[in-house]
Amino acid sequence: MSILQVEHISKSFGNTEVLKDVSFSLNEGEVVSIIGSSGSGKTTLILESLYPAVKAAINKEEMPEHVLDMDMNGIKKIHLLDAKPIGINVRSTIATYCGVFDDLRKLFGELSDEYNTKDFSYNTGKLRCPTCNGTGSINMDVQFLPDMEISCPDCDGLRYSEEAEKIRYNNLSIKDYMDLTVDEAILSLNTDSKLEKKIFRKLNTLSELGLGYLTLGEATPTLSGGEAQRLKLSTELGKSQENVLFIFDEPTIGLHPLDVRVLLDVLQGLLDRKATIIVIEHDLDFLANADYIIDTSNLLTRELKAQLDRIFVDDKECCHLIQLHQTHTLFQNNPHFQKILRHLWLQDKKLLKILMVYSFHLPYGNTS
Repeated sequence: MSILQVEHISKSFGNTEVLKDVSFSLNEGEVVSIIGSSGSGKTTLILESLYPAVKAAINKEEMPEHVLDMDMNGIKKIHLLDAKPIGINVRSTIATYCGVFDDLRKLFGELSDEYNTKDFSYNTGKLRCPTCNGTGSINMDVQFLPDMEISCPDCDGLRYSEEAEKIRYNNLSIKDYMDLTVDEAILSLNTDSKLEKKIFRKLNTLSELGLGYLTLGEATPTLSGGEAQRLKLSTELGKSQENVLFIFDEPTIGLHPLDVRVLLDVLQGLLDRKATIIVIEHDLDFLANADYIIDTSNLLTRELKAQLDRIFVDDKECCHLIQLHQTHTLFQNNPHFQKILRHLWLQDKKLLKILMVYSFHLPYGNTS
């Protein structure tokens, strides 16, 4: 069943139309991959057109002016999971972002008669390290040079004072937990109480996402783009995803093929819960699992040819070479190609960039 129909998307940058009257539909419970060379319009189509249009429709706001028509049949939520860093504050950690830190504080608060849950906060609690005030790092004043940030020498970057080490759960303090990986923390837990089971479920979700090697005290701004995406996804797993659209921006960047398989299993879990997924992606293993593939390079090729036809309308041989999309070597050694570059450098640098992408990376046509 079609849940989204987008009509007549057109957008230009300078003299170049990146998208011209583009329309597509999306069916519920499918994975659609968007591919294309650099500059071909992937970001424009999905992140600058589809996402803001759907979000505006959900919030009953005005759609982007370059999206002329859109019909949504039941989409109630849209999530964009990109590679942008999670926060800029070093106080944001893996444990706080996934919500497990509050549960750990409650757990340790129940073990102590002297301290309560609030005291186990490294932001404002009594047990935070007095030297770094719970940040895990201090600034060193270096003469004639910018200040240098180093790990706190008193807490070793673990944010808590020595007093916190006296309260222990399974022979581990909350300070020790900040230094444990997700997988190590899972092994240290009992599952007797509801609180322990809750902590286990949250940590197990991170492990299933392939993030079991991260420490609970690691600051979220230091995560890679792929790690940040999967951490954002962790808050959505386990929920019903009916009428929910997910957009992923290059989720496999930097991943080992085995990690790509883990990611595919996670996305299958979302599909099992009736989610619909759009992915900007080029990984071949990932593309093999998509229901449909949209190649924005083909959308741009028509515009590129039209632009070049207008520029070199009197140069038939030059136009013929461009329309054949011959290889880098043929372009580089051909005097007409040098003429194209000189002209575009003076007239239209955007089109020049597009031409370079196509000629170097997409060797269409016969090169003999």
